[in-house]
Amino acid sequence: MTTGRVNWFLEAIIRVEVLGSDGTFRVLRCLVDTGFDGDLALPAATIRSLGLAYVGPSDTVLLDGPALPLPMYDGVARWHGGATPVSVLETQQEALIGMALLENSIVALQVWDGGDVLIEPRQ
Repeated sequence: MTTGRVNWFLEAIIRVEVLGSDGTFRVLRCLVDTGFDGDLALPAATIRSLGLAYVGPSDTVLLDGPALPLPMYDGVARWHGGATPVSVLETQQEALIGMALLENSIVALQVWDGGDVLIEPRQ
């Protein structure tokens, strides 16, 4: 089970472990974004520090509508007890976990400042 907290902006924040090129997992603070259909989106500096492998551009539709070619990387996250391959988009904002990684999960949110975030695999 993955746990986290809802902050005072009413954002659900969890910690996700992502494998770096040095073979160690690094804990990242990620915002749960139900409007993002990918696995993970990470800032460029975080991607560089992890040493993720560049795949190429990925046409991505942003919230305001335009499709832009954003850099895509291969990664591995510790998810539901195992090492899971993930696609990582490079963004200029905070780290996001999207619906593709949440697929087949049960997500429970207590939507108030300090509320719990619970994510577990679907049985």
